[in-house]
Formats: sequence, C-alpha cells, structure tokens
Amino acid sequence: MIEIVYSNGCSHSAAGGLELVRTLDDKNTLLIDLYKEKYDVSWKTQEDATYIAHLATLLGGIEYVAEAASGGGSGRVVRMAYDFVKKHWDKKDKLFLVLEFPAFFQRMDVFSVKLDSWMIVNQSFSNSGRRNHLYATRKYFVNKFNSDTEQIDSENELSLYLDNFTRIDIEEQKLIREIETLLSFLKLHNIKHVWFESNKIIQKKINPDLLKDELAIYDEIDYHYDFHSWAIKHKMTIKDELEGLSLDLHPGYFAHKKFAEILYEHINKKYYM
Repeated sequence: MIEIVYSNGCSHSAAGGLELVRTLDDKNTLLIDLYKEKYDVSWKTQEDATYIAHLATLLGGIEYVAEAASGGGSGRVVRMAYDFVKKHWDKKDKLFLVLEFPAFFQRMDVFSVKLDSWMIVNQSFSNSGRRNHLYATRKYFVNKFNSDTEQIDSENELSLYLDNFTRIDIEEQKLIREIETLLSFLKLHNIKHVWFESNKIIQKKINPDLLKDELAIYDEIDYHYDFHSWAIKHKMTIKDELEGLSLDLHPGYFAHKKFAEILYEHINKKYYM
C-alpha cells in the first residue's frame, strides 16, 4: 500500500508554465483563464497541476509532496529526495518517488549563509567557456525572491566562488556519483521509485542494475525515457493544448494528467497493487 507519493526535478515535473501568475505574451491574459475557458479546468496551486498530484488522486486521494522546481538541478533532487525519505523513514515501505534528474550540470544547489536558504543557481556559458548568465533564486516566479541574485552576489561573492571552486565537468562527475549513491540507497532499502532524465548521460554512467527502475514508456509513437520528450512527441505541450496561443513547450495540464495515468499503470504492474 502506498500512502505518500513524491516528485522532484525541474520545471517539467513542477508544472512549469502553469504557474498561477503565468500570462501570455500580452502580459495580461492569464494562462489558467485560457484553460478554464477552453477546457473548463483550473487548479488552486501550481503543485495541484503536477502529475504527482494527479497520481495521488488516482491512488485514492493519498498525500502527495511536489518538490520539483523550475531551474532545479540534479544536486537539489538528490538532497531533497534523501531528506524526504529520512523524514518519513517509519513509512519507507509506503512511499513512491518519481525522480527527474535534469542533465544540466551547470545548474547548482548552493546554500546561502546570508539568506539562510538553499538557492537554485542557473548559469550559461559562451562557446569560449565564458559565463554569460548567472541567476540565483529561492524560487522562480515569486516576486519577493526577484532580488536574490543581487543580494548574494552584490560583491561578486557567488561569481568568485563559482569561478574558483567549480568546473562543469567536475560537477558532472560529482552529480553522477550522488545520483548513483541515492539510487543505490533506495534500491538497498526497497523504497519504491522510478527515475528519468532528459538524455542518456546518466544512464550510460551508472551501475546497470539501477536501470531497472528507469522510466521506459513504449507506445505507438516511440520509446520514451522522459516526461518532456514524451509530451512533445504526443503534442501535449502547453503550446499544443492552447493551439498556439502560447508558445510554451513545457508539458501541458493534460500531459500531466496522462503521465499520471502512465505512472499509475506502472505502479500496478510492478507492485501488483
């Protein structure tokens, strides 16, 4: 019996694009209003639109914990998923985790002493390797966090740390170790879970025994190994669902609902529920 379902990952798992404040390009029309008008559906919180919330409903209205976040990286997933399991150790046999590992190793999970909070740190680089973008926030699309980057990098503290003590290839190696350790921990303690990534970087570098819990969907279109590519191939992005009124390629509301059904079927087959 599963009593709590849990998810973590990036915007794909967080219902990115379906935030209550998200508007079309006109900066006026709320996206949620379009869904209400077109399909007569709405959601009270962004978390309520996620596949993990829909899965909880399919499992009889059980508890769900949706900790995925836009811009989140794999280090954040490992830290929070481990903490979640330890917090609910007395129910470890009644948990089901869905873990998306974003293969964007330039996304970092950094603790700010100044703000006393974990930060989502996103950066991008030019072809020459020079950083051309740096943004840190406790959470995207929350006005009170808009100045987080300025607060923690006002004297280039974060930039200097990243320049002097991190390198993307080393971060990749570290995160692969952390992911393999977490998945091994879950397997050792028979904690129910499924995981996926946006490409096959992780798949190629971890213990093959851990691939048994990797997501694999086979349908009339293709094999699918992650939620986002599945949504794109099935034309279930926000752009598709709103027929081009939005150009957002995040999975749409109905993609989350359908993916929940796929996870529900996976649970029933694998755990004979």
